[in-house]
Amino acid sequence: MKYCLKISLVFLFLFTIKTAFAQESEIFVHNDKLYKTVDRWFSIGVGGSLNTELKEREVNFDAAFHQRIWKIYLQTGYHRCSDEFLYDASLLKSLSLQKMNDLYFGVGWRSSKLYSNVSFFTGPAYSYGSRFHHTDPISNADFFEAYNALGLYSNFNFTYKLFYDIGIGVSLYDSYNKYYHVYGFRFHIYFSGAFRKNV
Repeated sequence: MKYCLKISLVFLFLFTIKTAFAQESEIFVHNDKLYKTVDRWFSIGVGGSLNTELKEREVNFDAAFHQRIWKIYLQTGYHRCSDEFLYDASLLKSLSLQKMNDLYFGVGWRSSKLYSNVSFFTGPAYSYGSRFHHTDPISNADFFEAYNALGLYSNFNFTYKLFYDIGIGVSLYDSYNKYYHVYGFRFHIYFSGAFRKNV
């Protein structure tokens, strides 16, 4: 946790300096379409993670919305991680009790070019779920404990723009609370609100 906190504090310090020189909004034409450079965007993706307590691989899902207010980029989203990613459709519940859910909010930095979008965000997260507690030595049954806690969620995202407002990319992330810690990667799809009209 101390390592994650130090990285986040360094980032926030650099962010306060960078904010003064944030990219200004511009309107431009590309491929007969009118776009706005400073825009909101949505990303959704899946990938692999490592549970640091159990030393096991897990699958993660993330959906996030990003918005600039004045010169500050903000992010809010939902992250889920579990050793079994799928749901039992008939019961509408997860197949596994080993799971983490994050509702997070972050501040960050972004650099948007014609064919790329790079961003980094960090901030608090409300985490809830359940985790492995122990295995009964007699019945060999696994027991889990429910939890909810405040934590820290950070992510770095690189997107290659197939079009100016649609792209694919890779994200690296870290989610920490005192009950559950995972870090990993995911492949994401990027949808931007930059398009204004055809010209």
